[in-house]
Amino acid sequence: LFVEIVKATRTSAPTIVDHAVSLLVFVVYLVEFLTVAGAATSVFFILMAIALIDVVGGFTITIRGARRDFGFDRE
Repeated sequence: LFVEIVKATRTSAPTIVDHAVSLLVFVVYLVEFLTVAGAATSVFFILMAIALIDVVGGFTITIRGARRDFGFDRE
């Protein structure tokens, strides 16, 4: 998870693909958790929560980095 968050600090084209794959992994976790009875365990839920943190953290850090790179400032 730490490596994924550090990778999110870059603002390049492969970063967008990385975020899309992270989001896809989270969606697959969520769908399986809700639909597959064997996947409704606490361990699977923790893995899904880690995937959610990866998605939210990655998008947040990338947006903050992009604002810094382009010089947008909140007034």
